[in-house]
Amino acid sequence: LRKSSLEGFQIKEGIPRIITKLFADDTTVYLSYRDNFSDLQLILDLWCRASGGKFNVAKTELVPVGTPDYREGVVTTRQGRPGELESALPNGVHIARDGEAVRVLGAHVGNDIDQGAVWAPIMQTLEKKVDYWLRSNPSLEGRSYLTKLEPGARTQFKAMVQTMPKNLEKAVAKMINKIMWGGKMVGVSHAVSTLPYAQGGKKVLNIVFRNEAIHLKRAVHYAADEREDWALAADQVIEEDIPDSQKVDDLDATRHVFLQTWHPRKQRAASLLPESVFQMLASATKYNLRYAPPILTTEIRRSLPAWYH
Repeated sequence: LRKSSLEGFQIKEGIPRIITKLFADDTTVYLSYRDNFSDLQLILDLWCRASGGKFNVAKTELVPVGTPDYREGVVTTRQGRPGELESALPNGVHIARDGEAVRVLGAHVGNDIDQGAVWAPIMQTLEKKVDYWLRSNPSLEGRSYLTKLEPGARTQFKAMVQTMPKNLEKAVAKMINKIMWGGKMVGVSHAVSTLPYAQGGKKVLNIVFRNEAIHLKRAVHYAADEREDWALAADQVIEEDIPDSQKVDDLDATRHVFLQTWHPRKQRAASLLPESVFQMLASATKYNLRYAPPILTTEIRRSLPAWYH
């Protein structure tokens, strides 16, 4: 695949194309508008003959990327380039419509998908498990442990790969209150109950801080010297979300949001950023994440952006 003539996704000029991601027996392939699925099929058939394996076409799913009209055209005509027969897609391959989530390694991706529906099975399981544990009437220490066992552990992976919506974050916080105090008003604030035992608290899970820690960890990976493909893609969508008020006339001069003075839109309603990227930048801003090494060598100084610094 990587040596093929398939164009894949080109994020930016000078950056290698993204063509495939492999994990165990799962394969994700990225095709450009000009690529034909039939060319990909030839490569997969060759691999199957050489390895003795079998590619499960029935489990193959396609997620069109582009304008709403283009996506609808792909679904309707079953062609990568609507109107061109050579771009036809196999009948056994499922094409996801807008609003339909496709699972990729634990995450759900798609166009205009309902995050509430994606999270619904986890929230329903969480409710049942919490009710089950509370029937045993645990002690206060047991209830504190339960906040980390159920609301914490059961949502952590999904929060990492999908990002927990703010309305669900509030719902989980209410569930934590239900675990600790039965949903009743008490004289101890949640902030105090989350403190360590030595400081008079009960080490109750603070779901907001947990989620912010996930966003900050993502920001650390985003700012790493060795940029991963997702970070390069994030660069592009962040640059395209810069408001006119920042007076950035040349996007070629925008190198890194953490190294320069410009910033994307900060209001969620106005921003076009994916939720994961928006929350990552919001948490980084809240906790003043910045590039501030104690010593800067001449080589590092010269490598820093010359503009908007």
